[in-house]
Amino acid sequence: MTIIDDLSRLTHVTPNEKALVSYILANTQDVLNYSPKELADEAFVSIATVYRLLKK
Repeated sequence: MTIIDDLSRLTHVTPNEKALVSYILANTQDVLNYSPKELADEAFVSIATVYRLLKK
């Protein structure tokens, strides 16, 4: 099981977290090199959303 599989299975997410998951799934190679701040900026979500998703 991979992180991508885990992200695909998340069910209890906010709309912003869902947008972040969609961005990550669509850009899997690019996001490997992003900092949390860069990921938030690229996905048009707050950095708090990135950290909340990471905790889930």
